[in-house]
Amino acid sequence: MVKGDEDRTDTKQLILDTALELFSINGYQAVSIRTISGAIGMKESAIYYHFKNKQDIFDHLLQQVQVRMDHMQRMFDDRFDTVNEIWPDEFALVAIGIVQGYLMHEPINKMLRMLTIEQFRSREAAELYNRLMFEQPWNQCRKTFARMIERGFFIEADPGRLASEYYGMICFLYQRNLGNAESNAEDRAQRMQNVQQELSGFAHTFFARYQTGGSIL
Repeated sequence: MVKGDEDRTDTKQLILDTALELFSINGYQAVSIRTISGAIGMKESAIYYHFKNKQDIFDHLLQQVQVRMDHMQRMFDDRFDTVNEIWPDEFALVAIGIVQGYLMHEPINKMLRMLTIEQFRSREAAELYNRLMFEQPWNQCRKTFARMIERGFFIEADPGRLASEYYGMICFLYQRNLGNAESNAEDRAQRMQNVQQELSGFAHTFFARYQTGGSIL
């Protein structure tokens, strides 16, 4: 990539990062191209050089979120295909990873915060929030439990019910501890540590209840 291409890429990402930050604080509807350009310190025409309009910026942000989700899924699937048994500590790390690697991943977290605001103004935003916050993660949990049952790691059970119980606790702990207003870094780190401890305890108990391989039973 030549330097001019690198500069254009850096500028485009700067626009995306700035827009997402503003969207997450004020909501999508309250932010204009002028607001974004003012926050960056560039002319509006410079933004229109990279993006057709505000919707185009949003579409690019959503695409980046989907790329992150797909990457996490491929990494998990690749890892899962290589294991011959699952231990409780590893199982607990999956729950913690969903919080750290997905719900608290900065672009996804900011997208969810924006949609939390916009879901009451737009049906499309509400549907997207539901998809990103619930449907896609839950569906992935369901597929994972189905594979675990198929491979004999878990007892025969309804994968959807297992996913609801498992991801439901993850959502509860996330919303109670981390899904609220901004807090200082020290407080947020402590909250994250509390979530990790609670998720680890829950995952160990959940694993013991449904596991069939005998590693902790």
